[in-house]
Amino acid sequence: MDHNHNPTLAYQGPKLPNVPEDLVVPGVLHLDTHNERLWVPQAPDVWFCPLCFNVSHGYFVNILRVRKSGILSRHRHTGPVHATVLRGRWHYLEHDWWAEEGGMRLSHPGISIRWRFPGT
Repeated sequence: MDHNHNPTLAYQGPKLPNVPEDLVVPGVLHLDTHNERLWVPQAPDVWFCPLCFNVSHGYFVNILRVRKSGILSRHRHTGPVHATVLRGRWHYLEHDWWAEEGGMRLSHPGISIRWRFPGT
Protein backbone atom coordinates (compact mmCIF):
# COMPACT_ATOMS: atom_id res chain seq x y z
CA MET A 1 0.00 0.00 0.00
CA ASP A 2 1.25 3.50 -0.83
CA HIS A 3 1.48 5.34 2.54
CA ASN A 4 1.50 8.74 0.79
CA HIS A 5 -2.08 8.19 -0.37
CA ASN A 6 -3.58 6.71 2.79
CA PRO A 7 -5.34 9.53 4.66
CA THR A 8 -5.61 7.47 7.88
CA LEU A 9 -1.85 7.16 8.45
CA ALA A 10 0.13 9.78 10.36
CA TYR A 11 3.15 11.36 8.72
CA GLN A 12 6.11 8.98 9.03
CA GLY A 13 8.82 11.06 7.35
CA PRO A 14 11.75 12.81 8.99
CA LYS A 15 11.11 15.56 11.52
CA LEU A 16 11.78 19.05 10.21
CA PRO A 17 14.86 20.71 11.73
CA ASN A 18 14.40 23.52 14.28
CA VAL A 19 10.66 22.89 14.68
CA PRO A 20 9.69 22.63 18.35
CA GLU A 21 7.07 20.27 19.68
CA ASP A 22 3.46 21.48 19.73
CA LEU A 23 2.32 23.34 22.82
CA VAL A 24 -0.72 21.62 24.33
CA VAL A 25 -2.41 23.15 27.37
CA PRO A 26 -5.55 21.26 28.41
CA GLY A 27 -8.47 22.95 30.11
CA VAL A 28 -7.65 26.61 29.41
CA LEU A 29 -11.32 27.39 28.74
CA HIS A 30 -12.63 25.67 31.87
CA LEU A 31 -13.02 29.08 33.45
CA ASP A 32 -14.97 27.91 36.51
CA THR A 33 -12.10 25.65 37.62
CA HIS A 34 -9.23 27.80 36.32
CA ASN A 35 -6.31 28.18 38.75
CA GLU A 36 -6.58 31.69 40.28
CA ARG A 37 -2.79 31.92 40.63
CA LEU A 38 -2.50 32.14 36.83
CA TRP A 39 -4.45 35.44 36.63
CA VAL A 40 -2.38 38.65 36.51
CA PRO A 41 -4.03 41.86 37.79
CA GLN A 42 -4.13 44.54 35.10
CA ALA A 43 -6.50 47.12 36.62
CA PRO A 44 -9.22 47.08 39.29
CA ASP A 45 -11.56 44.15 38.45
CA VAL A 46 -9.50 43.32 35.30
CA TRP A 47 -7.09 40.38 34.99
CA PHE A 48 -5.41 38.48 32.20
CA CYS A 49 -4.18 34.93 32.01
CA PRO A 50 -1.19 34.50 29.69
CA LEU A 51 -1.33 31.38 27.54
CA CYS A 52 1.56 31.96 25.13
CA PHE A 53 4.39 34.46 24.67
CA ASN A 54 6.00 33.90 21.28
CA VAL A 55 9.10 36.09 21.24
CA SER A 56 10.34 34.58 17.96
CA HIS A 57 7.28 35.73 16.01
CA GLY A 58 6.25 38.70 18.16
CA TYR A 59 2.81 37.74 19.45
CA PHE A 60 1.07 36.62 22.61
CA VAL A 61 -2.18 34.90 23.53
CA ASN A 62 -4.11 35.58 26.70
CA ILE A 63 -7.55 35.45 28.27
CA LEU A 64 -8.93 38.75 29.56
CA ARG A 65 -11.31 38.62 32.52
CA VAL A 66 -13.42 41.62 33.54
CA ARG A 67 -15.65 41.30 36.60
CA LYS A 68 -17.20 44.75 36.76
CA SER A 69 -18.69 47.24 34.32
CA GLY A 70 -16.32 49.89 33.12
CA ILE A 71 -14.07 51.13 30.35
CA LEU A 72 -10.64 49.75 29.54
CA SER A 73 -8.25 52.63 28.88
CA ARG A 74 -7.54 53.81 25.34
CA HIS A 75 -4.87 51.78 23.63
CA ARG A 76 -3.49 51.24 20.13
CA HIS A 77 -3.17 47.82 18.55
CA THR A 78 0.34 47.33 17.19
CA GLY A 79 -0.63 44.04 15.55
CA PRO A 80 -3.80 42.16 14.68
CA VAL A 81 -6.03 41.25 17.63
CA HIS A 82 -8.33 38.23 17.49
CA ALA A 83 -10.94 38.40 20.26
CA THR A 84 -13.41 35.63 21.07
CA VAL A 85 -16.11 36.32 23.65
CA LEU A 86 -16.34 33.43 26.10
CA ARG A 87 -18.89 35.06 28.41
CA GLY A 88 -20.75 38.33 28.51
CA ARG A 89 -20.34 41.06 25.91
CA TRP A 90 -18.32 44.21 25.19
CA HIS A 91 -17.87 46.87 22.58
CA TYR A 92 -15.49 49.58 21.42
CA LEU A 93 -16.72 53.08 22.27
CA GLU A 94 -15.62 54.11 18.78
CA HIS A 95 -18.08 51.67 17.09
CA ASP A 96 -21.76 50.81 17.42
CA TRP A 97 -21.51 46.99 17.22
CA TRP A 98 -21.36 44.68 20.25
CA ALA A 99 -19.17 41.59 20.62
CA GLU A 100 -21.51 38.97 22.09
CA GLU A 101 -20.88 35.62 23.77
CA GLY A 102 -19.66 33.08 21.20
CA GLY A 103 -18.66 35.79 18.71
CA MET A 104 -15.25 36.62 17.30
CA ARG A 105 -13.74 39.96 16.32
CA LEU A 106 -10.59 40.78 14.34
CA SER A 107 -9.12 44.24 14.93
CA HIS A 108 -6.41 45.47 12.61
CA PRO A 109 -3.10 47.08 13.60
CA GLY A 110 -3.09 50.82 14.10
CA ILE A 111 -6.55 51.39 15.54
CA SER A 112 -6.89 53.32 18.79
CA ILE A 113 -9.84 52.18 20.87
CA ARG A 114 -11.44 51.90 24.30
CA TRP A 115 -13.40 48.81 25.40
CA ARG A 116 -16.64 49.17 27.32
CA PHE A 117 -17.82 46.29 29.49
CA PRO A 118 -21.41 46.47 30.76
CA GLY A 119 -20.59 44.18 33.70
CA THR A 120 -21.52 40.63 34.61
